Amino acid sequence: MNAVQFWRRVSSTELSAPASSKRSLAGRVGLEGSSQSLVRRVFDHLFAGIPVSDRQAAGEWYERLLGRPPDLIPNAREAAWRLTDSGWLVIERDPARAGSALHTLLVADLDGFLAGLAERGVRAGPVELIGDGVRQAIVSDPDGNRLKVGQPPG
Repeated sequence: MNAVQFWRRVSSTELSAPASSKRSLAGRVGLEGSSQSLVRRVFDHLFAGIPVSDRQAAGEWYERLLGRPPDLIPNAREAAWRLTDSGWLVIERDPARAGSALHTLLVADLDGFLAGLAERGVRAGPVELIGDGVRQAIVSDPDGNRLKVGQPPG
């Protein structure tokens, strides 16, 4: 099962089981007892979730941020962009939690990335120097979710 197949299975499964339920998430998505059991597995993929109030509007904004449409739309609530071989950014319609995300993305060329954002109409905050020479700027989506975009020194 690849990451996309797994995501579709997990996102179509009710994840909030009653506290009295002894069945694990791995069991609910059909992986319990397999070599892919979540309980015994070192994670190979990351789906970084961002709650948004309106998936359609947020999707359009994230398309401008990332410069392309989503790689995956597993259902009407979510859209996902593959950022690396094993790292995904996922927006999910969740109005009650919208605006609560804070993620950090690292790029090799911060100035080039920020210039691309400006061309696509996405505003970023000022570039700041933090830590041992890391440069970063903060980008906020329309719900107030914050993405720190940084460039390591070197």
